[in-house]
Amino acid sequence: MEEMTGHRDQRTQRPRSSNPRGCRTWAASIALIFLSGLSSPAIAQVGQPELLPDTLHCEGFKKTADGTWYAEKSASFSVGGATEVTVEQQIIGPGSHKIGGIDLYALLERKCAGSRG
Repeated sequence: MEEMTGHRDQRTQRPRSSNPRGCRTWAASIALIFLSGLSSPAIAQVGQPELLPDTLHCEGFKKTADGTWYAEKSASFSVGGATEVTVEQQIIGPGSHKIGGIDLYALLERKCAGSRG
């Protein structure tokens, strides 16, 4: 029997490409993830939860120089699960008044910051 020297089993060795398929797959995956992030506005607004319907009117609330709101006497309003709420002679800062599960300061900022109460 002759010994085979210098020969390798052709089945165990594959030729290598100069541009491996793995690189193309990763590049395509990264591009798809990037594009899906651009097309999804919900991802961009993670920090801003959707507010529930309300009947708050800006009259009776005034923005102060330090950025808080002052409630002189608000008309009755509903927000979240709370109905017929009035706020009188109170300073409203971030997180200071939760009404119906909603931060009143955040609601005033979104709804009334551009108006002159």
